Amino acid sequence: MVLIVDDDEGFRHGLAEHLREDGHSVREYGSPAELPSLDTLSGTTLLITDYHMPGEDGLRLAERFHHANPQVPVIIVTAHWGQHLDAVAKKLDYLSLCQKPLDYFSFHELVHRISDGKKTG
Repeated sequence: MVLIVDDDEGFRHGLAEHLREDGHSVREYGSPAELPSLDTLSGTTLLITDYHMPGEDGLRLAERFHHANPQVPVIIVTAHWGQHLDAVAKKLDYLSLCQKPLDYFSFHELVHRISDGKKTG
């Protein structure tokens, strides 16, 4: 199951539909606060979260999620790309970045590489 956490409802629903068409089971949340307890999300294979959201940002969510689910990779999607995020992604083997607006073909390839266990940064 893929979890998507993004406050942009249109983007979230579009991404979920794209992933479902690719055969993934998807659950959507509009904010980190909507998520159930992170240690109860067994069966999760991937977390996709926006970086810039009201309240908790995607990087902090990724860190908390990884602590509870260390085997699950995380993709942060963001329109706010910067050296800070790039440096963090290079240090954390579970974290990949993808820039908005998404190129869905490239995103599809990223998801498959991550599923195959190949870090892409």
